[in-house]
Amino acid sequence: MIRGANSSSVSAPAALELPATATHHVSRLHGLRTRTRTAVINAAMIPRMLETADMTERAVRAAGIAAPLMIMRSDGGVMDVEEMRRRPILTMLSGPAAGVAAALLFAGVSDGIFLEVGGTSTDVSVIRNGRCQIRSAEIGGCKLHLETLDVRTIGVAGGSLVEPGRPGTIVAVGPRSAHIAGLPYLCFSEHPAKSLKSARYETPDDPAERLCARAGEALLAVTPTCAANVAGLVPRGDPAAADASRTADGFAQLAPELGFSDQNALADAILRSAAMRVGELVRGLIRDYRLDPALVRLVGGGGGASAIVPAVARELGLPFENVRHADVISAIGVALALLRDSVERTAVNPTEEDIRRIRAEAFESVLRMGAAPETIQVFVEVDTRRNLLRATAEGATDIHRPEPVGERSSAVATIEETVRTSFGKRANNISRGSTAGGFELWTAELRSTGLLAAFRRTRPAIRVVDGAGRIRWASNSADWAISMCARAPADLLALAERHTRYSDAGATIPRCFALADGRIVDLSGLCEASQVAEVLRWELQRVGGGEACILLVEFA
Repeated sequence: MIRGANSSSVSAPAALELPATATHHVSRLHGLRTRTRTAVINAAMIPRMLETADMTERAVRAAGIAAPLMIMRSDGGVMDVEEMRRRPILTMLSGPAAGVAAALLFAGVSDGIFLEVGGTSTDVSVIRNGRCQIRSAEIGGCKLHLETLDVRTIGVAGGSLVEPGRPGTIVAVGPRSAHIAGLPYLCFSEHPAKSLKSARYETPDDPAERLCARAGEALLAVTPTCAANVAGLVPRGDPAAADASRTADGFAQLAPELGFSDQNALADAILRSAAMRVGELVRGLIRDYRLDPALVRLVGGGGGASAIVPAVARELGLPFENVRHADVISAIGVALALLRDSVERTAVNPTEEDIRRIRAEAFESVLRMGAAPETIQVFVEVDTRRNLLRATAEGATDIHRPEPVGERSSAVATIEETVRTSFGKRANNISRGSTAGGFELWTAELRSTGLLAAFRRTRPAIRVVDGAGRIRWASNSADWAISMCARAPADLLALAERHTRYSDAGATIPRCFALADGRIVDLSGLCEASQVAEVLRWELQRVGGGEACILLVEFA
């Protein structure tokens, strides 16, 4: 059953223990058709999701677990079971969100492109300034009033099947996979390498010929995981690791029949073909989000990370790293994800009171779920193009504070090396700046490149290191100032004013941030200086006015 936004309540069907959805419960944005569509899907999900939730909760309690039951959301956070019962639609597309949550909270990624590589597909997403990127969900080509992580999926992964072409070429890798075809990987088989013969495997629903190795009556899939082991890209102990020597011998048997000079040439062709397809997706994200290529690094997760991520990094000329425990990264993400909720309103030229009210509503929502007040952070966004006002609150059930600067486990020399590597070879005058708010500031000047480099000014670059020695914020076009929390709003306005651009369309302020009490206060979603000052004032209310903080602005 669905009730409209103007209906008094859903209490009547609820009293009869009937599932019900009110459109204003799933969204308060304008757009009757989209809001109704969203409510219809939510209503359709309620019966099965309620049954699943009740069954899961009974099993958890029967196991003697007293911890609250939390469910993953599509935007990378978690919610309590009562909220899920009301809005099960928030769980849609939540699978890839768990890996991104782990990249943020477990691996400490603040800026990068995260690739979660499985056996059949790779999920690719952007993390920027310690935040995952959000977009409106679409189902069947229809938009919903539902925010999800911008995770883009491609059918290339560790278990993808290979389509060979003319001698010495590989036409494609994926989207068909060994898992779908029900074939074991060549690199994990026990068949002797000398018994392998190349074969073309054709499935009834996929007319393209896929490369396999025949060992007697058995068919073994040739995959990027096999190729990565031959190329020496898989470290020992990795979930994708196999007997590299035996796999190379197998590739040596197959290579001549496929027109390749040796096993290395075959492995390289497979990896290049896979990397080109994933690389196109990565380039698209860099372009769509206007990422600074000098700051982009690839971060891999999932059991097939070592089969794909190193090859993509080589193809694009980017640095990369694979996270620890990559094969269980999604499970870690679910365990660590923060309580989260978003509140949205349609608002034309929102006032400071509108912003204060929606911020308070988001804060109270995650507080009711059980978040500790000290951990709750609220990100407010004003989208003038869509007349949208959004507040997203995140908080933890336990208080986690970063190590104070000076008591970190990482050596200072290691931190300096990490920072210098991040700045790159174009950096001059790298120096360790001020320490405040639980963070340490590093600055540098970046030389311009190209034909007109001699006539261009150097650009100021900033890296922010937290108490654990990790880079938490980075920009190659930024300015900063040290302030006290009591006067931080006024000081941030003065700093932003120096970098505000004026045009016929009005003033465009830089993206603003503040570092205080171990937190990064992200004000980049606000478009007016007065809004920035007011929200920062609210965020610093629980911090002593005499505490030092760092103010940052980022500009184009």
